[in-house]
Amino acid sequence: MVKNIKIFLSLFFVVVLGLLATTANAMVIGIDLGSQTFKVSLIKPGAFETVLNEQSGRKTVSSVGWFKDERLFSSDSFSVWARNPEQNYNLIQAFLGIKYKEGLVEEIGNGLPLGFKVKNDTIRNTVSIVYDDDVSYSAEELTGMLLRRVKDMASAYAGSSIKDCAITIPPFFTQQQRQSLLDAAQLAGLNVLSLIHDVNAAALTYAMDRIFLEKNQSVIFYDMGARHTSVSLVEFESHNEQIKGVKKNKTVSSVSVKSIEWDEKLGGYDFDMVIVGHLKQLLKKQIPSANVDDIKITIKLLKEVGKMKENLSVNQQAQIFIGSLVDDHDFQATVSRQQFEDLSKSLVERALLPLKRLIDSTSIKLKDIEYFEVVGGGIRIPFIQQALKDYLKRDTLDKHLNGDEAMSNGAAFYAASLTHYFKVKEIKLRDILLNPVDVEINNSNLVSGNNNAETLLEETEDNEENENNEKQPTINQGGLKEKKIQLFKVNSKLGIKKTVSFSSENGFSLFLNNPTINSPLATYIVSNVPTPGEKYNFTGKPKIHCSFRLTTSGIVVLEKAEAEITVSMIKPQPQPNKNTTTASTKKNATIETTNDGSTEEEEEEEETTTKEEGTIQEEKIIEYIQKTIRVPLNFTVKYNGGVEPLSKELYLESNDRINKLDQVDRILRELRQERNNLESFIYETKDKLDSNEEYLKCSTQEERDQLVQELDKTSNWLSDALDNDNTNTEEYRKQLKDIKKKADKIVNRVQQYQLVPVALEELEDVVDKVQPLFASASKDLNITAEELKETTDKIKSVSDWVEEKKNEFKLADYSKDLQTSSYDIKFKLYDLERTIKEILKKKKKPVKPSSSSSSKKDKSSKSSKEKDQKAKDQKDETERDFQNDGASDEQNQQFEDDHKVHDEL
Repeated sequence: MVKNIKIFLSLFFVVVLGLLATTANAMVIGIDLGSQTFKVSLIKPGAFETVLNEQSGRKTVSSVGWFKDERLFSSDSFSVWARNPEQNYNLIQAFLGIKYKEGLVEEIGNGLPLGFKVKNDTIRNTVSIVYDDDVSYSAEELTGMLLRRVKDMASAYAGSSIKDCAITIPPFFTQQQRQSLLDAAQLAGLNVLSLIHDVNAAALTYAMDRIFLEKNQSVIFYDMGARHTSVSLVEFESHNEQIKGVKKNKTVSSVSVKSIEWDEKLGGYDFDMVIVGHLKQLLKKQIPSANVDDIKITIKLLKEVGKMKENLSVNQQAQIFIGSLVDDHDFQATVSRQQFEDLSKSLVERALLPLKRLIDSTSIKLKDIEYFEVVGGGIRIPFIQQALKDYLKRDTLDKHLNGDEAMSNGAAFYAASLTHYFKVKEIKLRDILLNPVDVEINNSNLVSGNNNAETLLEETEDNEENENNEKQPTINQGGLKEKKIQLFKVNSKLGIKKTVSFSSENGFSLFLNNPTINSPLATYIVSNVPTPGEKYNFTGKPKIHCSFRLTTSGIVVLEKAEAEITVSMIKPQPQPNKNTTTASTKKNATIETTNDGSTEEEEEEEETTTKEEGTIQEEKIIEYIQKTIRVPLNFTVKYNGGVEPLSKELYLESNDRINKLDQVDRILRELRQERNNLESFIYETKDKLDSNEEYLKCSTQEERDQLVQELDKTSNWLSDALDNDNTNTEEYRKQLKDIKKKADKIVNRVQQYQLVPVALEELEDVVDKVQPLFASASKDLNITAEELKETTDKIKSVSDWVEEKKNEFKLADYSKDLQTSSYDIKFKLYDLERTIKEILKKKKKPVKPSSSSSSKKDKSSKSSKEKDQKAKDQKDETERDFQNDGASDEQNQQFEDDHKVHDEL
C-alpha cells in the first residue's frame, strides 16, 4: 500500500505539477489493451489517475458479445460466455490484420475455448468473424466497439469527451496488425497519437520519478500478460541542457531500448489451461458420463480456475466448487501448489527462453543488470518468480512498479508528451523496429552507370544510424530492371525518415516487404514522372527522391515522392519604370472624354508608350539560366497479397453499423431504466405503506388500501409487459407518471411532515439573530423612527407567527393536509430577509472628524471608549452573523420561485 502511494505521488509530481495545459478541457488517456483485461490511465490538468469502470474497478474485461440479441461488454459479456459461446468474442485483438486459414481460431486460442467461427474476407484478404448465417463482423469492428466503450468510460469518468490517446501493443505485432488497430481506434472515435510497445510503456513509467545523472542504468523489464510474454533491455540516461534565455538548466532523460524478445504464445492463460486439463481428468473420474470436451464445461472450469490460481499464489492449496456442472451433478476438487508446479514445468522452461535470447543477443553480463523489473498479471505465479531468480542468481526480483497499471500509465505519459497542450518532464523514448523492411524498385528504365541510385538518411533526432556506422546501400549496377534494398534494418530507431534516390525517366513501383516472414506490406505505384516538353525544358534523366517514414507506431509509409530536374529558363529581366516616359505632353492639347471614360490624351500617350517599349524589347538579348527544381509525383498504394486497411468506403460502412448498434443500445438502456424505475417505485411504495412510520402517520387506512390496489394493478400490467416483451419506453414512462400521481397525496403529506419543522426552525433562527440587531439600530442606520418601529413590529409579528405554527404543528392531524406548508414558511423567511436587507442598506456614512472634534475625542475617558467599542463590536458581530446566515441571491430567487408555487397552489 505504501509503495502504491509513493508511485502515485511520484506520478503526480512528474506530470501534474510539471504540467501546463493550454485549455481546461485538455485530456489524454493511455490504453493498455490486454488480451484478458484493459486498463486506462487519464491525464488532465491537475490529475494523473486510473479510470474506474462502472463497478469502480481499475481493470475491465476485454470482451464483447451478444445475448438474446442484446450487445454486452466486459463483465456482462464474460458472465454469459458459457451460455452463448458462439456470439461472445474474446482475444479479438489477435485477429487484427492477419490472413484467413483453416483452423485459425484453434491456433490462436491455443487451447482456450473460443466458441465463435471465422471465415475468409476475400475483399481485404483477412478474417471475418461470424455472428450468424447472415451477419459477420471484421476484427476492426469488434475491436472498435470495445475501444468506443473505453472512450465512453473514460469520458464519463473525466466528465468531458476524450479523443487523444496512446495504445499499447505487443512488440511482435506486424505492420498490418498495427494498422488494423489504428483503423479500429478510428472507428471508436479516438485519435491515436502513437502506438507503444507495452513493455516499453512500463519503462517510461520507471523513468518518470527517477533521474540518472550520476550514471546510466541498464534495466531488464519482464512482462508476462494473459497471452504473451515480452522482455526488454533498456538503458536510462540523464543529462542537463541549457535553457535558452534562462540561467537554470533542465534535466533531460533518455529511455533507449536496446533489444526486445518475446514469446507470443505464452501467458497467464496457458497456466490456467494446465489446471483446466487436470480438473477435466478429475471430473471424468467423478462423473464418467461428462463430456469433458464440451466447450461450455471448459469455459465454466476456466472461469473458476482464475480464482484458484490467485489462491495458489498465496496458499499451498486451493479448492474449486461448481454447482450443476454436468446436468444436476456438482463438481468439487482440490489442487495444491506443488501439483500446479509439476503440471507447469514445460511452461516455466519456456518462460526463461525470451530472457536467455535477450542476454545472448546483447552480450550483456548478468552483473551489469542493475534492476530486473517484473510486471504483468502472469508474473504473480510463485514458481515463475523463483525460476527467474535462479537463472539470474538473484535473491529477489524488483517490483518498483504497479505491475497492473505501469503500462497504461506509461502510455498516458507518452501521449501527453506528444501533444502541444501538455508540458511534462522531458523523457525521450528511443524505441526500435523489430522486423526489417525491404524496398524493391521495379522499373524498366533504371538508368545505367555508377552510383545513380542511393539510399540516404535524411532525418533523425540524433543521427543515430550514422553513429552506428550503418552501411548505406546503393544501386550501382547498370541496366537493372529491379533492385532490392534494405530500407530499415532490425533495431532501427522509430520515428525516423529515409530517402531512396535513383534516376528514372518513367513511372515505377516500390514494393515494401518484411523479409523475415516474407510478408508483403504495400506496393506504391508512382506516376507522372516529368518528360522534356513544353511544361519542363530540361535534358537528362530525372533524379527520383522517395521519402519513407518509420512512424513511432512502427509503420513504414511513403511520405512523398519527387523528381529532381534541371530546367532551362529565360533569365528574368528588370521591368521598365512605367511612370517614366520620353513622350512630351502637349501643353495646348484639348482634352475630350471618350465613351469609356478615358481621355483622348491618355489614349494617345498609351499608344506612344507601347510602341516605344516594343522597340526596346526587340533590341534586348535573351539569356537562359539553369535552375534545379523538384516536381511532386503522384502515387497510389496497393496491398497485393497483404491485408488491406479499411478503405474510406468500408470505414464509413463499418462506422454506420457501429452507430446503429449504439443507437439500439441507447434505446434498450432507456427501456430498462424506465422499467426499473416503475418496478422500484411499486415495491418501495408498498414497503413504505406497510411499515414506514411517517407514511402510516400521514395517511388513513382507507387511503393506503386504495393506493395498494392501484399499485397491484400497475404491477400486473408490468408483469404482462415483461411476458409480452413490451419494448415501448413511453408506455412504461406513462404508467410511472400515473401511479405517482395517485400516490402524490400521501407522498406530499410525508414531505410536509418532514419539511415544515425544519423550515420553522430556520425562520426562528433568523428572527433570533435580527431582534438584537435592531435593539440599538437607530445610531448606525439612516432611518426614521417610524421605519424602525415598522421593522421591529414586523420582526415581532413573524416571531409570534412562528410560535403559533409550532404549537399548531404539535397538535396537527398529519393524515390530513396541513394548513401551513413549507412554502408558506419559506415565503415568510424570504419576505423578512428582504426587509432586513433593505434597512441595512441605509447605514450612515462615516463623517470625517474635524480638528476641534478630534481634540475633544482625545480628551474623552478611556472607559467610555472601551464601553462604546464593546457595544459596537457586539452589534457588528450580530450583523455579520445575520449577513452570513442570510439568504444568498440564489436563495432569494428560490424563495421567489417557491412563492410562485405557493400562489399557484
